[in-house]
Amino acid sequence: MRTTALRVALLGCGVVGSEVVRLLTSHGDDLGQRVGAPIEIAGIAVRRPGRPRDLDVDPGLYTTDAAALVRRPEVDVVVEVIGGIEPARSLILAAMEHGSSVVTANKALLAEDGATLYAAAEKYGVDLYYEAAVAGAIPLLRPLRESLAGDKVRRVLGIVNGTTASRRRWRKPPRWATPKPTRPRTSRASTQRPRPRSSRRWRSTPASRPPTCSARGSSR
Repeated sequence: MRTTALRVALLGCGVVGSEVVRLLTSHGDDLGQRVGAPIEIAGIAVRRPGRPRDLDVDPGLYTTDAAALVRRPEVDVVVEVIGGIEPARSLILAAMEHGSSVVTANKALLAEDGATLYAAAEKYGVDLYYEAAVAGAIPLLRPLRESLAGDKVRRVLGIVNGTTASRRRWRKPPRWATPKPTRPRTSRASTQRPRPRSSRRWRSTPASRPPTCSARGSSR
């Protein structure tokens, strides 16, 4: 069992980051028993340190210097929840270079340059965890890595998150998004229909009928 505390640095304190801090502070004892060491927050990188936040943490933990935070030698784990490609990629690589393992929920970065992050984690001998970036945080990667360690997984098929399902659904534009064809404007005279001819036929009257002749045989 580890005797020293596990020090965690957090990059970002928005909606997701605030919940991470709240879980670390409210369930710190339970999490410490699970990992085998007490958990402490080493620092929180934010853009506006003076912004009011409903979190039970020391205000001195907030800092705007994220680059210096990930390079601290006492930091064991860096949790990245700022999103985007940069500066998230540079901060993660700097944290790995200085011996810190990384936990990230950045789907965009993993899709854009995940190979670089995997190579850096192997090079510096640290861990890269991204369970929160897959399938809406459904525990999928850990069972593949630990529970199925003795099996040979050839491939995994299926839709693993809502983003993928949404993109597949919107691949074909909906009917309301398709513009309707516009008719050319015409004058009122050209749109008037011709009057139909009368369907009544001419009927002859007795006065207008031509005289008829009838031949009768004469008797001798």
